[in-house]
Amino acid sequence: MMQILVAMLALATSAGMQWEGNYTAQSKWDTGDVEIHRTRYNQLRVNLSVVAKDGCNGDLEFLAPMPKLAQLYLRPDQREPFLAREDSDHCSITLYHVGDTLIVNEHDCSQEHGSACAFEGRYHRVK
Repeated sequence: MMQILVAMLALATSAGMQWEGNYTAQSKWDTGDVEIHRTRYNQLRVNLSVVAKDGCNGDLEFLAPMPKLAQLYLRPDQREPFLAREDSDHCSITLYHVGDTLIVNEHDCSQEHGSACAFEGRYHRVK
């Protein structure tokens, strides 16, 4: 029984460690950054930012429980994750973790950054 508990704790810890880090994405129009760090309460602090050459910019910060899967769904109006709902009229951010890459999808978030830039894209871990 103790071995199973230790294995489960190790798996949960390694899952969180995979998310932690700094990620960046660049295109010829804008630059985006995602910073993910573990808090002392075993949560993740997620910071998203984007800056475009035309002056468009935005940033969001979330505090989220440690994800158990390779997907994290966030909503700025709640500032905490919840189950994904496609019918939502609010800004929502979905992060997919694949190796050293974060895939960021957003829905209805232009009020957070302007219409000429977006958080959406593929972000690669900065080593």
